[in-house]
Amino acid sequence: MFRSSILVAIVACVAWTTTAAEATPIGAFGGGGGAYARMRSGLFLGAETGLALSTGTDALAGGAPRVESMPRSWWTFGVRAGHEWENGIAVQLRFDDLGARAGDGASTLSVASAGVRYSLPFIVMPFVEALVGPAFEGGQTSFAAGLGVGGSLLITRHLAFDLAFRDWMTDLGGAGIRHVPTVTVGVELGFGR
Repeated sequence: MFRSSILVAIVACVAWTTTAAEATPIGAFGGGGGAYARMRSGLFLGAETGLALSTGTDALAGGAPRVESMPRSWWTFGVRAGHEWENGIAVQLRFDDLGARAGDGASTLSVASAGVRYSLPFIVMPFVEALVGPAFEGGQTSFAAGLGVGGSLLITRHLAFDLAFRDWMTDLGGAGIRHVPTVTVGVELGFGR
């Protein structure tokens, strides 16, 4: 009887502590948890570099794709600043020099954009983002939009590395939609908690 009472007390204590504890996502910092224990919040600055590709799929005014014999690639870089919240949403302002050359070969395609990113709290945090803003190439300006997916790896609470795939779309010169996919790696410094 005494042994069964001790066993019941141990089981009750284990059950109470298991139900009272909050779930902690994989790789959360520190003790405790909550649904977004790994997510940071506050201001951030980021920089990235990679390749921009020309796939030869620019649509001409008539709707027919332009065919290039060889896809071309250019070095690209970007900088961004913004604010992120613990729920995984971040707003950002960015400037990207996509490196893609215009027909004259003298100017490059650049985009100044504002956007939103949503990240999930895992060890490698997958994200999706949408960006809009003006594109500049030579003396021309046009509307541009970008969609991206990728992942961030938090090294510390204030340092993360990103790998991102984006497709930038613009209509410079009125010749139809121009796609410039990019693959970038970057670093982000967070200044919040």
